[in-house]
Amino acid sequence: FTGAIPVAAPIAGENIEWKIPVYVIHSTKDEIVSYTAAKKHADAIMETGATIEFRSVSELTHYDTRSYARYVGDAVTWLQAAWK
Repeated sequence: FTGAIPVAAPIAGENIEWKIPVYVIHSTKDEIVSYTAAKKHADAIMETGATIEFRSVSELTHYDTRSYARYVGDAVTWLQAAWK
């Protein structure tokens, strides 16, 4: 893989040294996957020097799958810049 875009999910792994850029999209209203836990985990991984962007959204629930698509476009643009 050359990049990852987890949507409404935490970044995988506990003690993994991430070498690829990761763009996380997570809603503060997610009723299935804890926003707070996902953000805390992403922050801990960022502290190791990983290239991570954490995009918080507030208007979506976990099941608003189709509505996350508008944020995926931003993720693709971010990844393209990160790959350069």
